[in-house]
Amino acid sequence: MPRDAGAAGRRPRLMLSLLAATLVTYGAVVVLLFAAQRLLLYPGAWDGGGTSLAGLAPPGFRGLLLTTEDGEELTAWWRPPEPGRAAVLYFQGNGGNLAQRRGRAAALAEGGRGVLLLSYRGFSGSTGSPSAVSAWKCSSGANFSRTALATCVRR
Repeated sequence: MPRDAGAAGRRPRLMLSLLAATLVTYGAVVVLLFAAQRLLLYPGAWDGGGTSLAGLAPPGFRGLLLTTEDGEELTAWWRPPEPGRAAVLYFQGNGGNLAQRRGRAAALAEGGRGVLLLSYRGFSGSTGSPSAVSAWKCSSGANFSRTALATCVRR
């Protein structure tokens, strides 16, 4: 029985159409992921980022707004250590906000430890925009000295 020449000619065209559709779909997904990468990397920055949570500090903590060298304000909660006790610097992470760390703040402060919970730029009411560079600057510049805390902007 002779082969249908028309069906044989349609098969490569169908395969090319499927390949083209697959490539277009893949390209659209890559463009969408590229456009949304900040939202994917820093999901908590967009959840209530404009409302400062400094006033929601747990009992025993004081809400602060720390001013960075470049003028941004970072929301923080501070509990000074009891005499002879250590202090812990805690960054809230890139998901959620400080209010979701209230229990952890209390646990870290057990035994009289001092705790500074610091929110990244764009999170928990901190101004600015989150990025790897800004997180590095914030963590490398964090300082527990009385002088540094005395220069905090309190609201």
